[in-house]
Amino acid sequence: MVVLARLIANADQDASLVRFVDLRPTSLDTLRTMCGTRFVVYGVDAMDESSGVLRMRGTGREGVHLVADGISIHGRDARASGFYSHVGSFASFAYRLHFDEGRWMIVTCEFVLAS
Repeated sequence: MVVLARLIANADQDASLVRFVDLRPTSLDTLRTMCGTRFVVYGVDAMDESSGVLRMRGTGREGVHLVADGISIHGRDARASGFYSHVGSFASFAYRLHFDEGRWMIVTCEFVLAS
């Protein structure tokens, strides 16, 4: 969840794009709480793709698809990958996390690839 929150905050700094994520409704609510009201976050079921552009169904508002996967946990340390795609472009990141004081924290974030 912390990787998705970081992707949401960094996908576009002015928060003009809708963020689409692959999460169940309860997890989606948790993510929205983590990110605050500045960002508009919806599940991929609200996403429509037309001519290579991701839009929120019913509004036409442009968006970006965010994914966190490849999570590997080893004790109190973890690795995860995350990417976003938007209008024919994408970026990929590698994260190292550490569990401390009851929560996962990002230790490093490395840029991997973009187009």
